[in-house]
Amino acid sequence: MDTDLVSQVVDIAQRVVASGAISANGHGNVSVRVPGAEEMYFTAAPSLRNHPASAVVRVGLDGTLLEGE
Repeated sequence: MDTDLVSQVVDIAQRVVASGAISANGHGNVSVRVPGAEEMYFTAAPSLRNHPASAVVRVGLDGTLLEGE
């Protein structure tokens, strides 16, 4: 996986939580589309609060899991 894109997803998740833009339980998702590719990086944990980099997955735009769990 592209560690820079994973870091961006985690950073955005932290910013969303800090801004109060989501419910107090932290439920929500963040995704970043990969430039020039038919794929994106997506938060795969139940909450954006303290979202670990290990819980970011790479998926195709059709929903196919490409990397991660």
